[in-house]
Amino acid sequence: MPIDTDKPWHDGLTDKQRRFVEEYVKDQNGARAARVAGYSEHSDDEIAYENLRKPQIRGAIDAYLNAKSMSAAEAVHLLTQWGRGTLEHFIAADGQLDIESDQARAHIHLLKDIEQVKTVHTSETGVTETIRTKLRLNDPMTAVSKILEVHGRIIQRRDVTSAGKAIHNVVFYMPDNGRDPQNEQAADH
Repeated sequence: MPIDTDKPWHDGLTDKQRRFVEEYVKDQNGARAARVAGYSEHSDDEIAYENLRKPQIRGAIDAYLNAKSMSAAEAVHLLTQWGRGTLEHFIAADGQLDIESDQARAHIHLLKDIEQVKTVHTSETGVTETIRTKLRLNDPMTAVSKILEVHGRIIQRRDVTSAGKAIHNVVFYMPDNGRDPQNEQAADH
């Protein structure tokens, strides 16, 4: 069923059907979605089966997922940001690491992970806390490689003939059909 992007995804659904779709897309568990949507617990499996066979509900599921999904252009844009990513957004003017600033928060998607280790030191003069923060960016080389694949600049070749096993050399012996080099030399004399 083609998805009509001019209409809301839930157009033409009852409230229970709309709720069923919203729950179903979370984990593709139809029986759970039917229960949460308000259908009878005694027939949740049957209701889920029936709902999932209705074209308007299948279409609504597809439209809902399409509306919530990342487009190809958005994916390439995100990969581009990762490919150009830098830690400069996380360094304050004084050279210290700053992950709380507005600029850092706006670029948090560049980070693959953040690790913070808190160390407490107790001495005669008191207690001091040290927090060590380690940032790791998403791999720019992988991002650039993926972008090049999308644009057809890198082609992944796969062996589909040998199921991953070594291909043995095959040698063909062709008859000389009277073209033996020794016979040719003898004929020249």
